[in-house]
Amino acid sequence: MTRVTGKLFEDGRNGTLLVKPSEPFFGCSKQEKSFPVNEGSIDIELLPSPPGTYYFVGFKDTGDFRRTEYTLRWRVPKTEEFDITPTKPKAKESISAPGSIS
Repeated sequence: MTRVTGKLFEDGRNGTLLVKPSEPFFGCSKQEKSFPVNEGSIDIELLPSPPGTYYFVGFKDTGDFRRTEYTLRWRVPKTEEFDITPTKPKAKESISAPGSIS
């Protein structure tokens, strides 16, 4: 099992993370699993994804019973722990052309 941790939402929302494999594989059924999201963060365990398989991932607010909209696809590596916190892109430094005044 791989421990999947991280901050999914900067706004600190609570709800449910729904995870379902793209196809069943040994040790993982095709049924959707739900995990709590507390203050925008998760701490769950998933089986590593075999080659060509990934997890569909969706989020629902507490009390939302509509059909799940899977908005992400995750490949879970075979490691002890995996952090899914999105990284912010670095700001590009402006490079002035030779001879220009900035």
